Amino acid sequence: MTLPHTSHFLSLALAAAVFQTVAGGAHAVLLAGWDFQSAPGTAISQPPGTPRDFTANVGVLQATSHLYLDGTHGSSSFTVDAGPGNGATELGALNSITGNTAGTTLSTAGGVGSMALFNRGTLEGKGMVLQVSMAGYEFLTLSLAVQRPQTGDNSNNYGVSFFSAAYSTDGITFTDWDTIDTGSGLPVTNLAIAFDSLSAVNNAPEVFVKITVSGSTGVNSTRFDNFQINAEPIPEPTALTALLASGLCLVARRRR
Repeated sequence: MTLPHTSHFLSLALAAAVFQTVAGGAHAVLLAGWDFQSAPGTAISQPPGTPRDFTANVGVLQATSHLYLDGTHGSSSFTVDAGPGNGATELGALNSITGNTAGTTLSTAGGVGSMALFNRGTLEGKGMVLQVSMAGYEFLTLSLAVQRPQTGDNSNNYGVSFFSAAYSTDGITFTDWDTIDTGSGLPVTNLAIAFDSLSAVNNAPEVFVKITVSGSTGVNSTRFDNFQINAEPIPEPTALTALLASGLCLVARRRR
């Protein structure tokens, strides 16, 4: 049996290295982030002035990225109660939390700075929607920080625990994406959760991601903070061509 020449192994190794560089050389960037307190973007406030359309606070697409809770773009209409004591409000504001901020400029300042959802018997199955452009980007990832305390006399009084994500390119028809169960009946502090990487919306001009919440065991609040939508830039075709040509030249030289 004749063994392949050593140069053939080198050629294969060089070709593999070029492929790896092309396929895995991109680094994710923060397209949009919401910390609900820093400018530019929309800051959170207490009811009855709580916004239901939040422009992102940071990210390369900050100014054009939104978080909707107002019944538009496929979202549910979350109640902001103007009555005495805001006793029927589903959407409000609480102190900021620090989870899911590493490596970003998302603010971790104290004071009011997180979005709070309150179960008033109507919260189950409602969905918030994040909008961002993926033009020129691929492999979308979504992450956020969640806090679910235990307070009051009822030891089983917790906020939502189940998060179901779906995606759309028109804000009308949504396709199931991923689900996260943080554990019903458990307190959660500064928990960072992340949905699986999504390739179905690569290079889409507009993307809408709906997060539907459920699993509340009482009227207690769930805090949401530091939403992040990250993605990888799609490599320029000219750069891919040059890199592949360089690799093929190296392989050809090795064979000679």
